[in-house]
Amino acid sequence: LRSEVIVADLALASYAIPSFTLTSMSLLSAVLESHPPSAIITEAEFLPHLLELIYDSNESSHHTVIVVREPTGKYAQGMNQTRIIKFSELERQGSEIGPVSPTSTGMLHVYKRVLAKALTGRHIDPLQVFPVSFYQPASGEVRGAQFTHESITAGVTAIRTLMPTSGPLSSLDTIVSAHALSSSYGRVVAYTALFEGANFATLPSSKLVGTEGGA
Repeated sequence: LRSEVIVADLALASYAIPSFTLTSMSLLSAVLESHPPSAIITEAEFLPHLLELIYDSNESSHHTVIVVREPTGKYAQGMNQTRIIKFSELERQGSEIGPVSPTSTGMLHVYKRVLAKALTGRHIDPLQVFPVSFYQPASGEVRGAQFTHESITAGVTAIRTLMPTSGPLSSLDTIVSAHALSSSYGRVVAYTALFEGANFATLPSSKLVGTEGGA
């Protein structure tokens, strides 16, 4: 759930739709109760646990779940009442927006084309909050860190100044990140690679959601 995070970020931000991310599955129940979402994007491995929580909350008919990759096990109870969509199907529908220029290379150009089409005629407030990352400090309460367009852009600028200045980054370069994409630093490292047209790779520690206390 890494490239999918970037795709979802760009798509939702272009329509001024805020999104929530969790640093651990142990936060899911509290966030569902206090901030019920219209749609949920989840890894296939977390789907059974998620459906059980939705079923127990008697909110099965009010949620749309978008699943990344094929589930390996059986769905939990409540599947029949919850709308489930495969992320790959959304990508297929998105690819029908139009062909990408043959001279373009890399996913950067695909993202830029989709975002440019979505932003046509739209005004985006730099101070608008688009993702909120929920986390749990040692004190135990659930907290949310808000990211704005301005803060993410400033972060990309700051990260870029840390890169070698011998020459511009290109598609021949790769930025490797060990930071979780649910964190502000992990987010801006990924967007720095996207902005520069470089490749982006992650380590296992960059996983968006931790499994402690989860499924």
